[in-house]
Amino acid sequence: MILENKLHITSQIELSKVEEKISKQKAKQLWLDLILKENIKQVIDWNLVDKDEYLSAMERSVIKDIEIKYLLKQALTTEINDRTLFMKGIDVSYYYEGYSEYNTEEV
Repeated sequence: MILENKLHITSQIELSKVEEKISKQKAKQLWLDLILKENIKQVIDWNLVDKDEYLSAMERSVIKDIEIKYLLKQALTTEINDRTLFMKGIDVSYYYEGYSEYNTEEV
């Protein structure tokens, strides 16, 4: 059976691994926003973070984290209770991973 998906992955095992990675990434972003919200009363406006710059900085952050810190610091906002900002952040994080068929406004 060939699976149809936007990632063009035909192996169910490989697709499961990729989906798990995406889920972990979403959890990290939500966790980071909660930590920032509680500790410095700011959150990241993910709409201001360029996809390619973010993914590239994430890859290099294991060795040197200054780039990811700078990138995310530039996107901090005090709009901590803005539900629209939060939901659009979820949409953006899925977009980073190649999913863009749906958005939170449609759900």
